[in-house]
Amino acid sequence: MDDLLALLAEGNVEAFNEQRPRRGKLELYAADLSGVQAAGGVDLSSATLEKADLTGADLTDAMLARSDLSGADISSAKLSGIMALQSRWREAFIEETDFSDADLSGADFSDAELSDCDLSNVVLTSAKLKRTVLKRCKLDHAEMAEARMAEAKLEDCDLTEANLTEARFNDAVLAGCNFTGADLSRARLGGADLSGANLSGAKLIEADLSRAKLVGVNFEGADLGRADLSEVDLEGVDLSGARLTDAQLPPSHLHLAVGVAPPMKVMMMEEPQVAASGKLVATLWENAEAPPGRSWLRVLFGTMGIDAPEDAAALPIPADLVVARTLAATPDGFVVMLLLERPGGTAALVVPVDKAGKIGTPRRLKLGYTPAARPVLRYEDGALVLYGIAREGPGILAHRVDEAELVTLHGEGMRTVRGFVSDHHPVVLSKGGTLVSMSSSRVGAPISAPADFPGRRYAAAPSQGGLALAWCPAEKTGLRTAVVGTRGGDSDHHLLKKMPIGVVDAASFKDVAWAVFTREPTTPEGAASAWAVRLPDGEPFPVVDDEGRDVSEIRMVMGTDTPLVAIIDLDGTLEIFALKEGKAESRWRAG
Repeated sequence: MDDLLALLAEGNVEAFNEQRPRRGKLELYAADLSGVQAAGGVDLSSATLEKADLTGADLTDAMLARSDLSGADISSAKLSGIMALQSRWREAFIEETDFSDADLSGADFSDAELSDCDLSNVVLTSAKLKRTVLKRCKLDHAEMAEARMAEAKLEDCDLTEANLTEARFNDAVLAGCNFTGADLSRARLGGADLSGANLSGAKLIEADLSRAKLVGVNFEGADLGRADLSEVDLEGVDLSGARLTDAQLPPSHLHLAVGVAPPMKVMMMEEPQVAASGKLVATLWENAEAPPGRSWLRVLFGTMGIDAPEDAAALPIPADLVVARTLAATPDGFVVMLLLERPGGTAALVVPVDKAGKIGTPRRLKLGYTPAARPVLRYEDGALVLYGIAREGPGILAHRVDEAELVTLHGEGMRTVRGFVSDHHPVVLSKGGTLVSMSSSRVGAPISAPADFPGRRYAAAPSQGGLALAWCPAEKTGLRTAVVGTRGGDSDHHLLKKMPIGVVDAASFKDVAWAVFTREPTTPEGAASAWAVRLPDGEPFPVVDDEGRDVSEIRMVMGTDTPLVAIIDLDGTLEIFALKEGKAESRWRAG
């Protein structure tokens, strides 16, 4: 080994490369290589250079792949153009060293300290820089995609036009750094301190900035589209020069992300949720509007017996970030709950609406799990309760919606859960054909479902004696209904056996269950019609007598003791009817 060190000291790169061992590691632990002039491609790959002294060394274009330089002193060295894939520099002391144009892909600089170094055009893709200290370093045009820099401390570093896509800066200190024109798309900056940083012209598309400190940041020309700033204190932060399209912002700044919604010209309701609070009614849906491809979450309010307004309020939330939405009536009006997809997980956004139809300040609550199905939101016993199914597990859970958090009331593992079989009641179906009803206090006893349930379309609602079910048998016409209890089926009916059935819904009002459904046309020129039936043994009857009216959707309306149903026509018209035995009365019409 002394002979090899002598060749390095002489700068005889060619002879060193010929004589170095080709197998195993090159053992140069604590070697004194200070001042060595070995530019031109010296092969130090797989070398053990821990604690080595490389001060003033010239190793330009050296090969250092998989070498270990942990704890080494590398001050004033020339390492430009080196190829050092998967190398280790942990706890190394590096000052005034030239790394320009080096390839350090996958390198580990954890806990190292770098001061006044030139890392221009360096490749640090997937590198580890955890807790690394970098002071006054040049990192302009660096390739640092997927670099892991959690808890790193960067002081006055220049990262102009650096590629930092999907880099992880969680809880890092980046105060005063220059990120002009840098690409930080999908970067994780949760809890990072960016105070006084220059992010002008930077791309932060889908970046996670939750809990980040942004005081004094220059965002002029920055693209924060779909970025997550939901838990950021934006007091004193100037975002006026940034692009914020569909960004996730705190409730007080949501309007900046979506702008001002245009007046609604055409009502295009798809899968609306409808609720009633006394004589007040509200409906929530996603409305496709101009420009093409743009959608707004719209909420229309009205009073039964009075003509509906022509326009609907728009919620200041990017519609394409909403993975689930639901609406519930409360004594104070209504509550909209949206589940939003964020880089850090799913969040619940609670939007209150008062009796005058005024949208209140939204509040964001942590959900704590990834939902596997659209949740059920209900007002029960003086509290708003959210029922959900977690993808992790999976499990079924009940939460009380408080002002500041979702309080878990109870949860239960259910590995074979398929999902909710009702949009209005927390009734869960397992893969084994077992039905379970939930309440805010407990999970009910399992009930066996009929063999062909849930079929093509289905709905369920609590009823006297058990659960009332309505479903369309697979590959058959007609509507099946049944009431099942813990001892098995108590009733089983097959209605309208020769009629094709489309949409099905069901709900309970004072323990009396109703099912509503659409009868599909039997001829190309025919129209779908709306029907209702009281369960378990009522006779089906049409909700609307107009045979020319073409119904696209039908929904039960929750919030009152009166059974209400909303029908939506193909032309966008929505009408609410009160159901009585054998007939329906119109109460409100919109569109």
